[in-house]
Amino acid sequence: MPHRCVAANVQAIVERLEVEPHDVGGGWLPMYHDMGLIGNLLGAAARSIDLVLTTPFNFLRRPRRWLDVMERHNVSITAGPNVSYRHLLERGDIPGRDLGKWRVAIIGAEPVDPDLLTAFTEAFGPAGFPKTGFMPAYGLAEVGLMATGVRAQEMYEIVGVDREALVGEGVARPVNEASNCARIVSCGAPVRETSVRIVDDHGALVPDSCIGEISIAGSSVMREYFNDPAATADTLHGEWLMTGDLGYMKDQQLYVTGRKKELIIFGGRNYYPQDIERVVHGLELVRPGSVVAFGTKNGHDEGIVIVAAARNPQNNESIGARVRAVVSESLNLPVLDVVLLESGRIPRTTSGKLCRGRCRDLYEGGKLA
Repeated sequence: MPHRCVAANVQAIVERLEVEPHDVGGGWLPMYHDMGLIGNLLGAAARSIDLVLTTPFNFLRRPRRWLDVMERHNVSITAGPNVSYRHLLERGDIPGRDLGKWRVAIIGAEPVDPDLLTAFTEAFGPAGFPKTGFMPAYGLAEVGLMATGVRAQEMYEIVGVDREALVGEGVARPVNEASNCARIVSCGAPVRETSVRIVDDHGALVPDSCIGEISIAGSSVMREYFNDPAATADTLHGEWLMTGDLGYMKDQQLYVTGRKKELIIFGGRNYYPQDIERVVHGLELVRPGSVVAFGTKNGHDEGIVIVAAARNPQNNESIGARVRAVVSESLNLPVLDVVLLESGRIPRTTSGKLCRGRCRDLYEGGKLA
């Protein structure tokens, strides 16, 4: 990725954030992560604003101290995946805090959890976090960092779509009733000098509200993978970068539904792991952000495997039965196995995201225990 591509994306990010000289950035992601390097460090340098950093270890171990730091230094801009804000929500010690300078919280790197946005905003509102504070965004390292994002201090959209149409037809059909409804968060419009389109398996454009692969073109798109011409040819189709992510466009806004390689196909229908994981989270018997769902085959049988960290490991047998029941009742999916691990044993990325593929590989290799 040439310097000009990185510079173009950094400029697009700070414009979408509407960064001002008085802003203070804050972050915990490592510099070898694109959100840490480009979003935090280079973004702050581009506008010459102060930047307050801590280590991932300190953030994950002592989230209360990170909020102390934010309060003391008047941090106004942060960024992270779902897990980082869930961690603050669960262990942040919110009462009595003054976080009134916090105006933008970028959230991305995976499909944004709508329930988390609502719960976090309600909990941190009394401390000064605004209703428009979250900025759902979409991007990947191959474009630097950000491809789309809700504009700073504008309200994001959470839409309800018919779950049957989503999994059976690949269409996001709006519905009002809560039953059998999937909720999806808008990740905003493309940033400057960036185009986004949705295509089918043959590379043809699909209509608005139809699910397909997200493809991106623009001034910040990478030129090649280092010493890997085969991967480059698979990913770059002319000027368009094939992301491997699934989503749809509606009213020039991008809605991300999941990863192509993580899609669970059962009975000719497409299921997204995060939808299954949210159903299990609703039991409140497992630790927040510690549920992984993936599809697998066991001989002639196929179905879903759920890996989770239980709140009370003493009740593993009853928890497993409840998990099977709720997935069957809510989604009509068979659960082949429920694996309950100790907290911290579920594989994660450097930014704390769940590694579904790694989890599946370990399970199928008999090494997940």
